[in-house]
Amino acid sequence: MPYRIDVRTIARGWACAALGACLFVSRGLAQPADVMLVHVPVESKARLQSLLDQHGSIRLDAAADYRRGPRDVLRVSSGQTLVGGWNTRVPRIVIPGGVSQVRITAVRSDGWAAPDIEFTGGAENDDIEIIGGTGGAGTQIRVAIRSGARVNHLSLSEYGGLTVDQASSGYVRDSTFTRLLGYWPGPHVIWNGNAREPSRGNAFLGIASITPAAPSVWRDAGDLWFANWDCESWTARGKEIPRCFAIEGATRVVSVGLGGGTATPARSGALASFRDVPLLVNWFPNVRGGELDGADLLFDRVETVLTVQPEGGLRVRDTGGSARWRVLDAEPGHGGARVAPSGVPAANPAQRAALAAAFAGIATPHARQKPVARAIEDPLGIDWRAGIDARPDSAARIQASIDAEGVARLPAGVYYLSQPLRVGSHGRIEGLIGESRERTVLVAKGAFPVIAGRGDIGRDRSAPKDALVTLALDGLTLYGGTYALDWSGEPGNLGPGGVVAWSAFQDLALLKQSIAAVHASGIGGLDSNLWRRVDIADTPIAFRGDGTGTGPGMTYADKQHFMDCQYQRIADTVWYWTSDRPSGGAVFSNNVYADVGRVTRTRAANHLLWSNSVLENVTGDVALDITDGGSTATYYFTMIGSVWRGRGPRVVTDTQSWQVGTLFVDTEFAQSGGTIVALDGEQTLFGWRSRIKGSARVGAVHSGVFIDSTLGAFDKPLQLVEHGATTTVAGTP
Repeated sequence: MPYRIDVRTIARGWACAALGACLFVSRGLAQPADVMLVHVPVESKARLQSLLDQHGSIRLDAAADYRRGPRDVLRVSSGQTLVGGWNTRVPRIVIPGGVSQVRITAVRSDGWAAPDIEFTGGAENDDIEIIGGTGGAGTQIRVAIRSGARVNHLSLSEYGGLTVDQASSGYVRDSTFTRLLGYWPGPHVIWNGNAREPSRGNAFLGIASITPAAPSVWRDAGDLWFANWDCESWTARGKEIPRCFAIEGATRVVSVGLGGGTATPARSGALASFRDVPLLVNWFPNVRGGELDGADLLFDRVETVLTVQPEGGLRVRDTGGSARWRVLDAEPGHGGARVAPSGVPAANPAQRAALAAAFAGIATPHARQKPVARAIEDPLGIDWRAGIDARPDSAARIQASIDAEGVARLPAGVYYLSQPLRVGSHGRIEGLIGESRERTVLVAKGAFPVIAGRGDIGRDRSAPKDALVTLALDGLTLYGGTYALDWSGEPGNLGPGGVVAWSAFQDLALLKQSIAAVHASGIGGLDSNLWRRVDIADTPIAFRGDGTGTGPGMTYADKQHFMDCQYQRIADTVWYWTSDRPSGGAVFSNNVYADVGRVTRTRAANHLLWSNSVLENVTGDVALDITDGGSTATYYFTMIGSVWRGRGPRVVTDTQSWQVGTLFVDTEFAQSGGTIVALDGEQTLFGWRSRIKGSARVGAVHSGVFIDSTLGAFDKPLQLVEHGATTTVAGTP
């Protein structure tokens, strides 16, 4: 969100009323230069189109409705920027053909005239960035790309549905779709392409398709990348569908971390089907389909399939196809303790040549501009504790506003608190919206959280057994105290049955907490939350979670999206989550880690994905640390399009088991010192077009697959490591 240019000193009331606007400057968007934003208050919504056309870049109010009726439309032109906040609703947005270099952030239309955003076709669209808005459960935006639209370099994030209707003409190329969160009947994705103008080079990073009533289908979509795509509880009684995902007619598919399962196995089929696909690379499949197909996955006329590190017991029904390879698959009858041989080392030259040819020319997801470290400003300075006891207390007044309004607005100012603000109630959305994090600061006067939960959910019979709590925090700095945000099972807090879900934490700075910035312990968990432009600095731990068992108090963390977040001067760990119940589906996109100890420390985690991130001066013992000693409580980490630099850790990822893998795609290791995996133990490493540029070494690889990488001795087009022995499938050994 933007920094404000303070124009109130020049008769703000008259100037804003006359212009319908107030000036801002933004340094938080993904543009190469600062963008001047004009504030358009909701009172000026009748002039929204003309003000956008006049100024080019506008900033709208959070929790405001700019729509005038169901037929209202907002048309954007090249070079325009539109920025909202939490629950900013606008007319349906139309992007005509020929429009390029557009930024749309944190707005939605609420389905009055779905889709929220529509590409109408014509001349090429190029370099469009869309970050969807949210207002609670099921409000993610839906985007439609119509026949004749020719879209290049689209970046779409935080969306709930996508329709590509191009069976007759048009294409989508070199585009990235990050974090689909679908909690509506669907279909969440319908893609109909064509052969005359083929789509290509598109990547889906993070799909959470939850309880869909119709399958997501990609037809003639060209070559596709999927990472961390998941379908949960995808059939309900009376609403059964044959399967959740269907890929038909793609040229090549790379699937990383396909997961999920059905709530009604007796009435469900396979989770995903692939038909008429020349090549499928199936990395980390962890799925459970139903019984109707007798399989978890269906392959129909899929020529070549390479499956890497599947979960034990993966069932495949396969018709047609010439080559099948499984790498790092559990040997039957040994309880997952032994790995079965892949057969690749024993393959004849023709088989090896065919496998190598299938991989030739596969593009990795489109590279994007890397984020740069922001200057996280300290609004209070080094002597912030001086005289703090004498500061006036604002806690009671702010608490009263939250209790009365649910989501309360807080003007610019520094507010000192003598006790935590209690935010979050079952049955309504609660939160605080500040003017901006540079101008609205909440300060804990003592050793307590700035904001804490409430409700005692699940504590006794008088409270709900379990309940979702939705929060909205926007435009604030939370300063000092033990925690910035604290949700616990302790009396008076959230309670063991509470789950923080569908929440939006945006444009926040969490600074100088003594224990951790965000703390969750002994609650139900965190689910389907957005953390966008949340900067955390000068604290031991950024996110700390712990819980026991798989019931109340387990403290899981599923489907979190950390977007454009920065972590600076974190002494210990950024993501420190050691609950018993496995947590998964987290996406860290466009993040910066600067001067931190560890990136993660987890006890039970699966399918964590980093995309387009920078990791600089990560100096702990193990950067991606697993505390479970290599047991199968932890699975599969993936890092795409990222760079390590500066001082490096002793070890980047210590997997400790052939069943635990980390895949690095188009990742550069430019840090000084250390190794990528440890020098001992059953280390598993996967590299796809990744490279060492600094002085780090690879380490002792016991198991792995390497494609077009430059990682020490792994520098050939295709190499396989089993039990420490390397087989060069393509390239001169």
